[in-house]
Amino acid sequence: MLRFTLFGHFQAAWQGEALPFPTKSAAALVAYLLLEQRAGRPRAHLATLLWPDAIEAKGRRNLRQTLLRLRQTLPESPDGQRPILTERDALQWNPAYPVEVDVRQFEAAMAQAEPWLDTPIDETPHPAIAPLRAAIDLYPADLLLGFDLINDFYAAWLHDRRIIYQRQALMALARLAACYDRSGRPRLMEAMSRRQIALAPERDEAHRQLMQAYLEQGEYSAALAHFAAHERQLREYGEQPSPALGQLQQLALARREDRSAARPPLPHNL
Repeated sequence: MLRFTLFGHFQAAWQGEALPFPTKSAAALVAYLLLEQRAGRPRAHLATLLWPDAIEAKGRRNLRQTLLRLRQTLPESPDGQRPILTERDALQWNPAYPVEVDVRQFEAAMAQAEPWLDTPIDETPHPAIAPLRAAIDLYPADLLLGFDLINDFYAAWLHDRRIIYQRQALMALARLAACYDRSGRPRLMEAMSRRQIALAPERDEAHRQLMQAYLEQGEYSAALAHFAAHERQLREYGEQPSPALGQLQQLALARREDRSAARPPLPHNL
């Protein structure tokens, strides 16, 4: 079966083997058609999306050449289905063509988790954990890394798509961190928090969850070091840590001092 990976760097595989693409424009066209599969897209629109600086005739010629290369690259299905439906004035990814796409699997996992998102966080094991873990395992990085450099038109479309999926991934990671917090698994909470920060370094909730995970593991110095590094970054933009983060910093200081005070004095004869 044909499989596409769109989160992170674009990848295609056929029967488990990597499937090289002829050009980045060809990959960008396939990714667009996969993500906009519900209706056919006008050829003129696609030509402008991929080659906005070309005159109309050249843009259409580029599109025809790209389609020819894709016909040579993408295999037919066992029942003879072509992956791309080509009408005179429109193109569409064939809904009948069997294909695996990580974005669709991510959407399905998030839909499976949705009925459980209002379940009280104290319920253990929380029923949303399994589908949320399945979703974030499919999301190693943002959508189509590097494709925003194709041109400004494609970048604008991609930006809107990225925001949609990134928000869902961040919500999933934050909910998982909270579930792991309540179930007494601070190392998993720490991992979910770090992934949030990697996706959105400005996300205050993620920094709070990471400091909480450090505190629950007794890693008070690590919590304070993280606060200090985050504070330095915020100051570069004229901002300050949130009051909630400040409270966690004070709690880490207090607990570290309590731990130091509880240590027995060293023998003088050593």
